[in-house]
Amino acid sequence: MQPITGAISAIEDSKSGKALRVQVNGQWFSSKDFGIRDQVGQVITFTPSSSEYRGKTYYWINDYNVGTTGTTTTTASGAPAPVADAQAMAFLPMTSNLVAHAIAAGLVQSPDEIQAWARAAFNAAKNLVLNAEDFDDDIPF
Repeated sequence: MQPITGAISAIEDSKSGKALRVQVNGQWFSSKDFGIRDQVGQVITFTPSSSEYRGKTYYWINDYNVGTTGTTTTTASGAPAPVADAQAMAFLPMTSNLVAHAIAAGLVQSPDEIQAWARAAFNAAKNLVLNAEDFDDDIPF
C-alpha cells in the first residue's frame, strides 16, 4: 500500500480495548501503539497494513512519522485524499481553542454550528498573519 499523509482528527478506544481507532483523512484505522493517543491534530505519515477478521478488512497504522507532509496521499482503499498543509495546521490550536470556548460559553447551540465557528476562527487566525503589516516571524515566542 502507498503511504498516507494526513491529520489525526479523532482517536477512540476499540471495543475490545486492545487497540485504538484513529481517524485520518476521514478514514478509520486501528493502532496498537497507545502513544499515538497524544497525536490528535498532528499530521502523520504512515504506510497502512491490512488484516481480515470475520470477513471484514481492517487497516492498521504500524510505524508512523509525526509532523510530515507530502504532495500526494491516498486512503487505504486507494482513493485520493486531501493533503494536509503544514502551514494551515499551525492555525488549528487557535481554531480549536476558540471553538471550545464558544461551546463552553453556550454560543454554539448545535453540532451543525461547529463547522461555521471553526471556519470563522481559522480564517480569523489566517488573516491575523496574512494582513499583518510588520509581521516579524523571527520573534522566538
